[in-house]
Amino acid sequence: MKITYFGIKNCEYEQIDNRPAIIAPARVSEVLLKSNGFIQLVDGRWCHFMADYEIKYFNESGQADTLEFPPTPSEYQSPEPEPQDQKKADILTIISVISAAAGLTFRFIDKESFGFILVPVGVVLIIITRILYPYHKPSKVIAWIYAALAILYIIMLMMAFFLVMHAIETACDSL
Repeated sequence: MKITYFGIKNCEYEQIDNRPAIIAPARVSEVLLKSNGFIQLVDGRWCHFMADYEIKYFNESGQADTLEFPPTPSEYQSPEPEPQDQKKADILTIISVISAAAGLTFRFIDKESFGFILVPVGVVLIIITRILYPYHKPSKVIAWIYAALAILYIIMLMMAFFLVMHAIETACDSL
């Protein structure tokens, strides 16, 4: 079976260390091969180890004489968010950040304010965004930032607790 892999014609299928691979023909540009994920083997040949969706596409193609990558059906490729979904996810992420920042600001300025409600609202919004739009990178980054801030907050609370306990112990020792 001959394979055309992203414009590289006459490639061949081979198992290398029990892993499915595409072997490029000789005399193909090294830059083109590297840009398509090929690596050079010890014997000098260029090889691309197939991803799961490529293996699925290869197996479902049957015994065709030629096979062309990328597969045309979108079901074999990872889904890309649609532009309107991207805009909705952006809006939810921005509202989440504004809510959390406003909550922290109000809480810092006035301890009696409603800021304690806004931070969880921001966290819940980013969780909803991550569930509805899992491929949205900005919401993934903000979720990791929220997680890091939560861990930092817990560490600070533990430090404050230990400092208070130490102060109480010191005061009790002096009695």
